[in-house]
Amino acid sequence: MAYHIPPGNTPENYAMQQLAIILGRGESSRFYQHLVKDKQLASEVGVQGDERIGASLLYIFATPRPGVKVEDLEKGIDDEIATVVKDGVTPDELAKAKTQLLRQFIERRRSSLFTAILIGSYTVYFNDPNLINTILDKENAVTLDQVNAAVKKFLVRDQRTVVITLPAADEASKAPKAGK
Repeated sequence: MAYHIPPGNTPENYAMQQLAIILGRGESSRFYQHLVKDKQLASEVGVQGDERIGASLLYIFATPRPGVKVEDLEKGIDDEIATVVKDGVTPDELAKAKTQLLRQFIERRRSSLFTAILIGSYTVYFNDPNLINTILDKENAVTLDQVNAAVKKFLVRDQRTVVITLPAADEASKAPKAGK
């Protein structure tokens, strides 16, 4: 699934980046806890938001467990999204997302090469090489109210695209049977 979200380097995009972490990054995320562990609809699930110059996307990736219909997994994802739209995210979830963003930023800055790549990307995409020095402040400035408002504004069912990829049919099963 992919939902339209605002361009990168905007408060709403930062809010959606943090929502992506809450919903689908790691085993403590909402989707993992509810879709993989509790309901056992998926064998894996993840959420990723991008930060483009223009309109960006929030991607949801999921693989159904063997024997689970794709439609049932899609409904499970829809139910989780409906819950977050209705109830919002919690202060603890947002705090955890901010901690994960900090850890990710530190990891990306561990080498001079990746620091240079970040500076170059921020310059090309947002005309702001100094974003390397200010992005953490911008991410930390996101409030719970901003995340919950962005959820309601951007996780709209008719503003998404769903792509279902199925494995190719087994060649052996398509071959004519001997003696027929």
